[in-house]
Amino acid sequence: ARPKKGGKGQKGQNGPKVPREQRPPRQRAERPKRDDNEESKGGERPNTGRTKFHPIMSGMNNQDRLRRVEKLWKLLSEPSRALPKQAVYERVEEHFADDIHGVAVLFEFLVRSSEVRFACDVYRRHRNDFEKDEQARTLYLDYILAEVKRLTEDEPAINVPPLLTSEDEFGPSEGCVSLKQLGLTEKSAVYISGADRKIVDTAFEKLLAANAIALEVKWVPRIGGRARVSLLQVATRNETYLFDYKGVVKNNEALEFGSRFSGVLNSRRITKVVFDFDETYDILIADNFGNYYLKDISNVLDLRYDKKVNPNGKRTTKALVEEVFGYNLDQIEKLSYWDRRPLRKAQLHYAALETILYLQIHDKFFQKREYR
Repeated sequence: ARPKKGGKGQKGQNGPKVPREQRPPRQRAERPKRDDNEESKGGERPNTGRTKFHPIMSGMNNQDRLRRVEKLWKLLSEPSRALPKQAVYERVEEHFADDIHGVAVLFEFLVRSSEVRFACDVYRRHRNDFEKDEQARTLYLDYILAEVKRLTEDEPAINVPPLLTSEDEFGPSEGCVSLKQLGLTEKSAVYISGADRKIVDTAFEKLLAANAIALEVKWVPRIGGRARVSLLQVATRNETYLFDYKGVVKNNEALEFGSRFSGVLNSRRITKVVFDFDETYDILIADNFGNYYLKDISNVLDLRYDKKVNPNGKRTTKALVEEVFGYNLDQIEKLSYWDRRPLRKAQLHYAALETILYLQIHDKFFQKREYR
C-alpha cells in the first residue's frame, strides 16, 4: 500500500514534515534578458521552443505534402535512374498538377535545396494558378513573389513549358525494352475513357476470348486518406486496354462495366496474371465499386509469390524481366502522376508494356499449360 503523505506535524517518507510557512523561499533561475538590438547586431534569437510562422509550411496538410515531395525526390534521384535534376523536379511537380498548395510546398522545397532556377520555373509556370485561387493568393503569393525577387533579378517568359510534356514520346528511355521491340505498335495501347460503348464492347469480346489476361492498376496516394484508383490495365497478348477508372465508374450503368468485368475475373477458364495481388486487391477493394467485382475472382497466378517463377519472392518486376528475357525495363513512369488527363504518351507506353510483359513471363514458365 502507498504510504500516506505526511501532514502538519506528521513524519513524511524523507524525515519530519516541515510546515509550509517555515519552508525557505524557492530559488528560481533567472532568464537571460534579450537585447532589443540583438537582431540588428547580427546575433541569433534564442530558441524559445516556438515555431516561427511560415506562410507556406504553416498551411493545413502542408507538412504531409512536404514529406511526399521529399520521398518522391529521393526515389527519383536514385543513381540507378540516371535522371537529370530538371527531369526529377518536373516529375515531382506533375504530382501536384491539381493541387496548388502542393506546388507552393514544392517551391519552398526547391528554395531550401538551393535549386533557385527550378524554383523560379515552378512559380512562373503556375503564377496564373496562384492568382486565380483566392486562398493560395492570400496565403502564398506575396511570400513567393518576395522570394523570387530576392533570388533572381531575371523575369523570363511566364509560361515555361516543362520538358516532360514538350519532349513526350511513345516509348521508354534509350536502351530499354519497348513495345516496338516486342513486335507491337502504339495501337496496342487502347485507352478507354468510358464514353464510347463500341470500344468497350470490343474490349470485353477479346478479353472473354483469351485464355490468359494480365491485370494491374495505377493509383494516386491521397494526402490524409486512402489511395485513389486512376487507371485499370487489362491486357491480352497483343493489346492492353487502359480503362480510365473515373470514366467507367461514372458510366457504369450505360456500359454495364461492373457486371461484365466480374464475368471476366470470375471465369475459371481465364488465368489472371498479376504481380503482388495483395497490393492490387487492397487498392481496389478500398473503392466500393472495386469491391463489387473482385469478390469472386478466381484462377489467379501471382508472379511475385509463385514458387516456379519467383522461388524466394524477392525478385521485382524489373529483375524478372531482366533475368528471363535480358531486357532492361524502364520504370521511371511508374512513379508518375496517373491522375492527369490526358495521360502522356510515355505513361500510356509504360502502362501497356508492363502488363504485356506479365503475360510473356507467364508464357515462358507455363507454356505447356497454356497451349495444351
